[in-house]
Amino acid sequence: MKYLIIMLFSLTLSSCGGGGSGKSEDQRQLPYPNQSPTLNDLVGVWDSTTVDDGLEDISYNVIESDGTIVFYDYDGDAYDQGDDCYYIGLIDINFKNLGSGQFEISLEDFDVGGGFIYNLSQKMQLTLLDQNTLEIQGIEQLTQIDFEGQIVLFEMVTVLDTNHVNIQIIEHSEEYNIALSREDGSDDWSVDSGSYFDLDYLYDIASIADINTNTRMNLTKDDLTPDCSDFGPPNSPPKNFYNPIILKNYKVRF
Repeated sequence: MKYLIIMLFSLTLSSCGGGGSGKSEDQRQLPYPNQSPTLNDLVGVWDSTTVDDGLEDISYNVIESDGTIVFYDYDGDAYDQGDDCYYIGLIDINFKNLGSGQFEISLEDFDVGGGFIYNLSQKMQLTLLDQNTLEIQGIEQLTQIDFEGQIVLFEMVTVLDTNHVNIQIIEHSEEYNIALSREDGSDDWSVDSGSYFDLDYLYDIASIADINTNTRMNLTKDDLTPDCSDFGPPNSPPKNFYNPIILKNYKVRF
């Protein structure tokens, strides 16, 4: 889909006229799609709302100029069915520009409770289709979960292209190597080689190959109020409280 959008954009420009005529100077110098955005290009409030089981889950990512990412999850939507306020994710997320439109988001030594320590690194390709539309596709995702100092899960997901993904899982000393594929335009994955006991989980984590878009909003973080913590300790944070770009695939499966 990403390449189709870029191709259509290019064809639109090239079909504005024939020969050396029909294009203005401005048309020849349009900066979009920008396939190598910088951190400064990404600063702002981005709508990361999703639909889960038919219910809208309203959320925003706020990217600061220093690379800080803060996730705001609206509690009063159809999915969370809570108060008219925002849960604010304050975990320490590292956001690094690798160049050529590739960025890495990492989370190190995050204590999820119960003796589990979570580490994750996700590389992604970011393209600004226009000033306010960000296209995202995962490239690679590394997950490691430790329990009381021992590695209990190591997981590497490598995106070969939008329709081919390789997954390596080492879980409780058992190693699995699986290759998945799907047809163009299909959301349904199939196993080409290897095996694993939880196919639904494989198909879920393969979704980092999907191409998603976020929209930049004409908002500031000051507009995303009130903070749910202002109402006292939450009964329980929404289950997608932490940044979905990073943690959407996290499951404790022991």
